Amino acid sequence: MPCRILCLHGMGINSQIFASQTESFRSLLPSDYDFTFVDGPTACMPEVAIAKVYPGPYLCWYRTPTTESVTAAHRHVKSIMAEKGPFDAIMGFSQGAAVAVSMILRHQLETPSTPPLFKFAILIGSPLPFSHSLMYGIDTRDYFGVSCNVDCSVLARYNRPNKVPTYLITPDRYLKNDGDEDFHRTEEACQQPTAAIFYQMFHSTSDEVRMDIPTVHIFGRRDPWYLHSKDVLRLACAERASVLEHCYGHEVPRQLSEEICDLIESAFALVEI
Repeated sequence: MPCRILCLHGMGINSQIFASQTESFRSLLPSDYDFTFVDGPTACMPEVAIAKVYPGPYLCWYRTPTTESVTAAHRHVKSIMAEKGPFDAIMGFSQGAAVAVSMILRHQLETPSTPPLFKFAILIGSPLPFSHSLMYGIDTRDYFGVSCNVDCSVLARYNRPNKVPTYLITPDRYLKNDGDEDFHRTEEACQQPTAAIFYQMFHSTSDEVRMDIPTVHIFGRRDPWYLHSKDVLRLACAERASVLEHCYGHEVPRQLSEEICDLIESAFALVEI
């Protein structure tokens, strides 16, 4: 039975780099696994280590996860799915994994009686996902250095929490206080400077929704996103989640290719049951 997998790269890389990062375990899988790698829509700066090894372009799904940026990212991925799909599963690394999780959760919240967006998901080094809507997640504007620049009743009606567990506030590229207000906006939104800016981070303590599909979680104990990835696991269905916790950092661990293959094939087997 063929299995088509949509692949979303991390921030500051591109589809070809992600293909290279995952080639070692993909080469071990049966030929009926078909991986489709696609590019994010927005240019950004790469990590120094990436730029030394791989040529650009360096891309992302959004520069920062405001509700409007997340909405735009979802729209972009949906357009890819319409053009290149259908897909059985989704695989994401880093920011790409966060986008995948937020899309899966959104689909379940908005259309709970329909089939899942994907049959299973492979999540590598995933930070916590952000929501497209004020109805979900923790209000994290303060942690991004964004003041309440509109009537607070806009958000107050949803009664969302606004305190992030302190153990999650580490990577300055994610929860960032940036002096440039345009950093927080999509290109289109910059044309409407009075519009509000919101950051809504999904978290198991604030949201009851869980990914109701088999999920594979791969993350390293030396990864700055380690605690985020552990909390992403809490957004999954415990009975259908498989975990590979390794001793490396924020990377696709080539040394564990066989173990990754085993988890992917086990997740796919759950779909077929």
